[in-house]
Amino acid sequence: MIPLRDTIMAYIENVVDPSKDIQIQTREAFDFLDKLLDQSPAFGRANPQAINQFKKMRK
Repeated sequence: MIPLRDTIMAYIENVVDPSKDIQIQTREAFDFLDKLLDQSPAFGRANPQAINQFKKMRK
């Protein structure tokens, strides 16, 4: 799960407008990660627990 968390945090720190509410920042980071995972299905196959945890967090 750490690589996914690191990706979310890096996206928030480097891409998202810091003046936005934290909930919006997080939603934008999760949307980005969803798109990234769609483009890299091999990561999901190699790390099913991380993907399942991300799906739980996404709810």
